[in-house]
Amino acid sequence: MQSERIKTSGITTQQQSSGRAQTVQFKDYRSENSAQLKVIRLANNASANAVIQRVTSIKYDTTAFDMETGDKKEIVGKKMEATLDPNDKVRGSAPGDGVQAELMGLLKANGYKRMVRGHLLNGQLGGLGIAANLFPITTQANAKHKNHVENPIKDQVTKGKEIKYVVTVQSQNKMSNPNANFVCDARATDGSWSRSEVIQSAPGKTATRGANIEGATTMNTDSMSFKSSSLPKGWGEKGRGYSDNADHNNTVGKSSFSFNGDAHAIDSSLYAKGAHFKSGVIDRQEYANELIGKYNGDPTNKWPIYFSGKPYTSQELEDYIDTAPSGIVEAIISKLEALL
Repeated sequence: MQSERIKTSGITTQQQSSGRAQTVQFKDYRSENSAQLKVIRLANNASANAVIQRVTSIKYDTTAFDMETGDKKEIVGKKMEATLDPNDKVRGSAPGDGVQAELMGLLKANGYKRMVRGHLLNGQLGGLGIAANLFPITTQANAKHKNHVENPIKDQVTKGKEIKYVVTVQSQNKMSNPNANFVCDARATDGSWSRSEVIQSAPGKTATRGANIEGATTMNTDSMSFKSSSLPKGWGEKGRGYSDNADHNNTVGKSSFSFNGDAHAIDSSLYAKGAHFKSGVIDRQEYANELIGKYNGDPTNKWPIYFSGKPYTSQELEDYIDTAPSGIVEAIISKLEALL
């Protein structure tokens, strides 16, 4: 008697050549299939997690600004690239005391009095007030950057969008020509939103102010207001410069920068912080101009501002600060701080 075995889809059939009744034997493959399905599910889950697992990252590239006095140079930001994950929050800061102090003092001495240290990455979006993230621009350009680029990004992050953001500084990086363009490109990674803008900073000396466009945009984008209080908890500024605290250490852990093509860790490098140059406190007139720029940064804030019973526009108040004694400057600072 001959027989042959035929295996089909987990069923083994034994057929007798004598024509007698066939016997059918079933093999249970369910446990093997279950194990295979489990492996497949784990692989799919891992793949899905790899796609949705996002993280905030910040990268700075720096260069030297030639002060054209001997061999003095100052570290400034050249380019910033960031991925801003709304679920991975970071805190930035205002410019630190002493950071680029000699550079800003020399700009003022050369007649460029209405300039501030502009963040490449906004402090409320995780940009620290360190040399690697700062470049001197006019107060007007700083306000344009905030209204036309930074506020719209804050709005998108608040809506839960992950943003890719790049700022490239175009400048000759020298005291005799401190003009600069901030070339900004921001995009939601899901393709639902984008904004490209060029912010122009063309500082004029006090005597030639009327002949210069101190801050302008070139792409005709809309200005947008955004209240800092609207940011989700965990975003925002904390203090000035870089401090050894949990918030800043978290931000530093997601940041890196390069100088002369070499990568450095921010928390251990004086180049990033700017502390290797002359230490000092930033001039109070510059700080007053910073506050004017911040006030201008929200289009809902109204001019004129009344000081000592007299109305001042933004330009008039900046002009007044240029020659005001220290006591008046402090009073103007107090007034502006109360309004912000």
